[in-house]
Amino acid sequence: MKQLIIDAYTGQRRITLAEDGDILEYRVDPAEKLYGNIYKGRVINIVPGLEAAFVDIGYKKNAYLPMKKGLMDNISPGNFAIVQVVKESIGNKGPKLTMDITLPGKYLVLMPLSDNIGISHRIDTEEEKKRLKEKVRRIKPEGMGIIIRTNAVNAGYEELCADMKQLTDKWTQILSVYEMFTVPVPIYKDISSLENSLMDMVTSDVDEIVVNSADDFEYLHGYLSDEMPEYLPKLKMKPDPDIFKSYGVEDSIENIFMRKINLKSGGYIVIDNTEALTVIDVNSGKFTSMGSLEETVRAINFEASKEIAKQIKLRNIGGIIIIDFIDMELEENRSALLEYMKEQVKSDRVKTNVVDMTSLGLVELTRKKGKDTNESFFVDQCPYCHGRGWIFTGEYLLSKIKRKIIRLAQRFPGRAIVVELNPFTIEEFTEGNMFLVDLQNVSDSEIIIRDNKDLTLDSYKIHLEDGE
Repeated sequence: MKQLIIDAYTGQRRITLAEDGDILEYRVDPAEKLYGNIYKGRVINIVPGLEAAFVDIGYKKNAYLPMKKGLMDNISPGNFAIVQVVKESIGNKGPKLTMDITLPGKYLVLMPLSDNIGISHRIDTEEEKKRLKEKVRRIKPEGMGIIIRTNAVNAGYEELCADMKQLTDKWTQILSVYEMFTVPVPIYKDISSLENSLMDMVTSDVDEIVVNSADDFEYLHGYLSDEMPEYLPKLKMKPDPDIFKSYGVEDSIENIFMRKINLKSGGYIVIDNTEALTVIDVNSGKFTSMGSLEETVRAINFEASKEIAKQIKLRNIGGIIIIDFIDMELEENRSALLEYMKEQVKSDRVKTNVVDMTSLGLVELTRKKGKDTNESFFVDQCPYCHGRGWIFTGEYLLSKIKRKIIRLAQRFPGRAIVVELNPFTIEEFTEGNMFLVDLQNVSDSEIIIRDNKDLTLDSYKIHLEDGE
């Protein structure tokens, strides 16, 4: 059974498309969503070296607008422009903007400032591509562009016309609001995550649309009645605060935050994120096979590639992705794996490109960046290791403490020295009762050990007893 499950019982909205307990897609609503919104922005300054402008959109941080050289010559600080957010604000960085506006509908995406026709890469039959392009050419407004969405497969002419009219009316309204204001303001808020999820995920093979929030149920009931009446009977209200657990998908969702993902065969993959790229390592683990080593490695790599494509989509990883598959000797196996990886990413609605495989078995992927990763909504940097993934060993920490005590004792001979440590570190160091004696011996001073719960496991404070 295929279900769209929407959990908003505790306030944060989580949306998953699942089939028989297996997660196919997963989304999280940010508390403050800017992505897709359109603004009347005022250019604050232009930085030719960056080929960009910084724009006031009425947000707490100025937004970043990449600009081609020709456009920079025609715009000046103080000018207004219609801009759209394509990347949320992260850390100290403001949101990223574009002037290539897009308005998504159920079947089409309108590009009012462009003039071409594009089509989803997920529509893979040439006959259907040709049919859709012919119909869209008949309804395309002059001077505007259209992208044909995957949902348009098998859509009739009347459905495409209705979708187009709704989008052009929306653009007319946006222009009208733009003229009304003389200050930076939002002039269009992107469709809600509920509408977006319905348009993206709900197809004829979805058996249920399940929600646990009364507000969401009321909203969806009205939206489906007006826009997608054929799916209204599938909408169900289940006031279950732990609805993901009840439907057997909570454990799979928690895997999204795990560095190590176990494969059914006994192998596993490890996912590491860096500033520049994401690295995924494939390992054989406990996998055993009656066949040859080459057959064993091939089986692990193929299973891993399927899971990797799934994790990339569920985590919403963007940018450069490097996969370190286990080395295979036969060229035919390497080629087959590359083609299999390309097939696995085809179902991803975000454009993903499998570049090539090196002689070492490294496969490079690129996936379009946009919104934050799903992981960023649930995890913060560890206050102990600060994102490193490790802390100093007790042996190294003790060596640092000794050196500092010796220097302090040499400067202030005969003075008592206080060492503040985390209580767990004290417990580790004082096991066997030699820690304090050792410090006193190296310094020839009185050493006072105090616990400080505010300190991390590998940090410390050292000072004289009177506070110096």
